[in-house]
Amino acid sequence: MKKQELFERTAEAMDNYARAIEMDLLDFANYFDAKMKEHLKEIKARGLSEEFALII
Repeated sequence: MKKQELFERTAEAMDNYARAIEMDLLDFANYFDAKMKEHLKEIKARGLSEEFALII
């Protein structure tokens, strides 16, 4: 996955997680939390943590 796509998917998962929490949809929140953690793990493994932090 390209860096830009990875960042976009991570940000989208974060937004969807926040919306699911606001709407009290815990099953969806758990799903997006897992996706977010998966993407953040890849960001960290690729050494892109600082760059991603600047974007969000």
